[in-house]
Amino acid sequence: MNIPKQEPNHLLEKTVSLFLRYGVRSVSMDDVAREAGVSKKTIYQHHGDRNGLVMDAVRYHLSNMEYSCSSIYNEYENPIEQLLNVSRYFHDQHRQTSPNLFYDLKKYFPETWAMIQNYRENTMIDQVRRNLEKGIQLGYYRPEVQVSIISRVYSGIIDMIMDDVLFPKTEYSFKDLRREVLIYHIHGICTPKGINHLNEIINQS
Repeated sequence: MNIPKQEPNHLLEKTVSLFLRYGVRSVSMDDVAREAGVSKKTIYQHHGDRNGLVMDAVRYHLSNMEYSCSSIYNEYENPIEQLLNVSRYFHDQHRQTSPNLFYDLKKYFPETWAMIQNYRENTMIDQVRRNLEKGIQLGYYRPEVQVSIISRVYSGIIDMIMDDVLFPKTEYSFKDLRREVLIYHIHGICTPKGINHLNEIINQS
């Protein structure tokens, strides 16, 4: 599926950058105006109140994420390579994301949080599902894998490794968590052909 690239929007790009670095609650409308080089009046004219700006910025970011992930899936034919490269993309995203961001959105911006959950349900899980179906078709994943279950399990695992209570950032690096969980997932679904291909990739890296 080809997702059109979101048209660049300077104000939303700067807003997203601030939110990723500092969370939402720590960023004021003055901060956004200063960073984007526009007046607060311009922000209100285009996005209404603060809630509207948060909603539009997150929607913009999710659209770009969907485009980036779809581009990776389209670039790599092999399903294992798709998973590895999408995982690297999310690792890069996570490195620049404040731990306050998701807490702020969940607690103070429920409509925006619901949009994120909808994105996860209708986009992320669907991408994993299609990866599983392709892997089964090409003989890399076990044919008995129940796609509807495992696609949701994988999504839940991603939530788990981002849980700072279960995996405190002072004790575990996200890079190590991502790698171990991904290898765990792939070993659980792969045929011997898939395991061999994974080992080839690991040995070459």
